[in-house]
Amino acid sequence: MLKKSVLYVLLFLFALFSFLLCKAPAVVVWEKVLTSNPSLQNSMQTMGLNVESLDGTIWDGQALVRYKGVSSIVDWRLKLTKVYTLSLPLELDVRSQAGEIKALVNAGFSGLDMHVLKADIDLSALTPAFRSQRLTLDGNLLAKDLKAKLVGGQLKSAGGTVSWSGGDIAYPAQRATHERSLPSFRATLETRPDGEVYAGVRDSGGAFDVLELSLDSEGQALVKVKRRLLDLADEHWPKNSNEQDTVFKIKKMIY
Repeated sequence: MLKKSVLYVLLFLFALFSFLLCKAPAVVVWEKVLTSNPSLQNSMQTMGLNVESLDGTIWDGQALVRYKGVSSIVDWRLKLTKVYTLSLPLELDVRSQAGEIKALVNAGFSGLDMHVLKADIDLSALTPAFRSQRLTLDGNLLAKDLKAKLVGGQLKSAGGTVSWSGGDIAYPAQRATHERSLPSFRATLETRPDGEVYAGVRDSGGAFDVLELSLDSEGQALVKVKRRLLDLADEHWPKNSNEQDTVFKIKKMIY
């Protein structure tokens, strides 16, 4: 009889704890996080990121977020039915004047899996965020079925496609600002058999990648820029080279 009573008490306490946890207001939890971690608040201020309001619970809620003058509404939903797998599958829906992003994030012992189901972003709406870099953007950025896996903070795999509709842009070139009209571009991400993550970018009229980005399993990143990209941007370069030639490259250890 005593064992049954203890069991009932434990079940009651577990049910009560689960209920309180599920109903915990997101704003209360967020305030506790900021209070216990001042460095997080300082980092957000440095980035120009501000959480202006929160609604709902930690499992199902909504936040109004502002990043460098661009406001977004972020909806999140945690699939409680999957918690038994010792992972936290989270559905994210971000809406702003810049566009919309729908994504799934799954955090578990094996790492962090991110899946962008769809993204449609108007880059012109993000121009205020890049004003300090003297960048002016235009066109639409589209992403579909974009996946990435991180383990211990390191990118282990990625795949999917990203495209840009093209348009008028401006960027700094020493003391001047160059204004250009560029065609559409498409980037394809893949993970190669040796573990290297590769992204190739090519224009709509090209037959090869004008920009190559790779990250090997040791954490070394490599960026190669082909002369054709400079031709498309109407930037001067010696004509005795081929459009497929690499005009410059950057190599750096990321981790």
